[in-house]
Amino acid sequence: MKNFGLVFFVLILAFLSACYKEEVVNLKADFDLTVVDNDYTVPVEVFIGNNSLGADRYEWTFEGGIPETSTQKQPENVWYRNAGTYRIELKCWYQERYDSKEITLTLDSAITIAFDAEILKNAFAPVSLQISNRSSGASFYRWTFEGGIPETSEDKYPPLVVYDNPGEYTVRLIAGNESEAKEIVKNIWVLPRMEIDFTATLSFEDEDKEAPAHVFLESLATGALRYKWKAEGGVIENDTARNTSVYFQHPGIFAIMLETDNDKEIKQMEKTIELLPNTNLLSLENVRLGINSAKLDGMFFSGYLKKILKEEEIEDDETLGEQVDWVFFGLNSRFSYCRFLSPDSANLFTFRQIPHAKKTYICNDLKKSTLQFSVADFEAMKNDVPLRSLDIRSNDTGKLFFELSELPRLILFETEDGRKGAVKINKKTENGTDSYIEADIKVQKEKM
Repeated sequence: MKNFGLVFFVLILAFLSACYKEEVVNLKADFDLTVVDNDYTVPVEVFIGNNSLGADRYEWTFEGGIPETSTQKQPENVWYRNAGTYRIELKCWYQERYDSKEITLTLDSAITIAFDAEILKNAFAPVSLQISNRSSGASFYRWTFEGGIPETSEDKYPPLVVYDNPGEYTVRLIAGNESEAKEIVKNIWVLPRMEIDFTATLSFEDEDKEAPAHVFLESLATGALRYKWKAEGGVIENDTARNTSVYFQHPGIFAIMLETDNDKEIKQMEKTIELLPNTNLLSLENVRLGINSAKLDGMFFSGYLKKILKEEEIEDDETLGEQVDWVFFGLNSRFSYCRFLSPDSANLFTFRQIPHAKKTYICNDLKKSTLQFSVADFEAMKNDVPLRSLDIRSNDTGKLFFELSELPRLILFETEDGRKGAVKINKKTENGTDSYIEADIKVQKEKM
């Protein structure tokens, strides 16, 4: 019996010893997280490191994750597809004992950065720029508006930006969150402010500033979208065209006004033009006419073109032939054999045939005519009245040659379309094959 009691006592001590050892087991729930590649922008992969002690059973909760739960001691990696703040919880047990730990994980959206920059109305200074932010996934925005007012903004949707001066400017946006930031830059161009100017130029036929006259109007305005012309006393061809013309019937001083508009401002400018009474007389002075061998000077006169033509000019452009009024022929440098020719007979005197040549009646020798017209008459002539009554056709001496021994010398002519004129030869220059004469010419601008 004594031995049995001893054995029983020893068993009781062993049981109590075992119970005491179980009570001192250290149970602790612990884990850590590692975001793969340290990229907190979804999609995100998270590695779970279990550092718990003394547990023999585990229960994981991955809020918003894939998977959402696990009972493994070391769970597989968890995936998160959507941005947000999520709770990760570990519960662990040892027999009836329990411990837990919770970590909150915040994940960011993927950043998409984009914006539109719209210039309101038009690009002429001053410019108002409207920004439309199309970015997503960002928690902060930093705008820089080079040369603009304001110059910076941290609003998601910034206010209107104003640019007062022309030039090229950059608009910069940096958008991001705690994980990353992205940048985008756009350029805008601001055009110069509207400036106004114009020219009023008489047509070639009306360069003498005599009425009636056509005046060509050319806008030199910049930054304008619309034009409005006004000319009191004149008839404007198209008063809203950028460039147009105006016709004035009578002499006088006339105001021409241009108004420009570009939806932001309106500007006006006025210029005046003076038109003189019509003399119907074209006057040219000190015109040089070469002998038939001259290379430096021409011999073909055109009242319509108001100048002397060379033979090669007519060869290059046959349309000029019908505008030739007469041809000067000088055989040699001594001017002993001279003649003014009708264009339709020029080919008989060393010249090539003039295309579309017309007939001109010429009086080469006033002494052999009934015409009364003197050098004094020529010089005193301020309009075409002295020419109107001259019967040049009946006194045509175009076939006569003359020696240029006395200066000045007068030549009279009448074109096929009835324009009458006079040539006063003032000077002759003997220079070999390049000899020439100098003359003044007065001719009607149109038949009267």
